[in-house]
Amino acid sequence: MKKKIIMIFSILFLLLFCYLFYLNYLGKSSNNITTYAKQLNIDEKTDKLLAVKYLNSIKDPYLNKLEDKPTIYSNDGEELYLIVPIKKNLKLSIYQTILGEVDIEKENFLGTETKPFIVKGNISDIIPNMLIEFQYKNKIYNYSPSLSLKDGSLNLEEFILDLDKIDNN
Repeated sequence: MKKKIIMIFSILFLLLFCYLFYLNYLGKSSNNITTYAKQLNIDEKTDKLLAVKYLNSIKDPYLNKLEDKPTIYSNDGEELYLIVPIKKNLKLSIYQTILGEVDIEKENFLGTETKPFIVKGNISDIIPNMLIEFQYKNKIYNYSPSLSLKDGSLNLEEFILDLDKIDNN
């Protein structure tokens, strides 16, 4: 009888170990998204990498939803965009661009920073003057926040989540 109990506990322990391994090493746990993404009610199962919101001003009430005040990276221009890394381990850089060309000397390297930040720029409605470059799982992505000339909505890429499209109560 004692051997059966030990055998049952051994099997249960093995199953628990396998489950924890699966969660932690195969990326199925909520630890795959940043604390700030959780704060803004972003679904942990999303395939999006960055969340973006156009801000009306530096005192936009939406910023009150964040526990920490975001850092501002400023270029020429007046448009403000809140950028929230969703996935952990993104390697981020922000560049100033001139007529679509990246100015390597004007780089802000953020590394694997997970805190939300604000980018300010876009002196032209036609050509953005900032580029966010990031790497995730050995793939490099580029995004230039801007507004659509057609309807004023946020220009999106397939890896960008529009924060205005989720419920943040």
